[in-house]
Amino acid sequence: MLSKNKILISLILLFSGTYIYSQNFTMDTVDIGTLKNNSKFQKFSEVDFRKSDMHSKLNMTVDLLAHKKKYIGKSIDDIYKTLGPSTGYFQSEYYPTYTIKAVDKTIPASWQIVFLITKDLKIKDIVVRAIRVD
Repeated sequence: MLSKNKILISLILLFSGTYIYSQNFTMDTVDIGTLKNNSKFQKFSEVDFRKSDMHSKLNMTVDLLAHKKKYIGKSIDDIYKTLGPSTGYFQSEYYPTYTIKAVDKTIPASWQIVFLITKDLKIKDIVVRAIRVD
């Protein structure tokens, strides 16, 4: 049985880690206008997306978001088979996540396409997140 001291220490460590984690970076949703202003339009292609670099993925993002209904309800395994393995990370390894922009002088944040999932690991939405290290 756990002693009260061990439980108290565990809770302190948990909340301290959560506080530190929350202070190190912020995540915001990138709107479609910002995406359009920082990329050149390229028609989305699953085959091209799977084999392309980060910059080409960025250029395809606006078109992907315009057709995201195609992916809603699909399993995460379907996404990985179609678009390839994740190149980013969002909350856990379950979320298909693709980095589309690294931190640079113009925008001090990395951008990631995140396939948000339901409890049964089906896609419920696709968003672009800006992750800024403070």
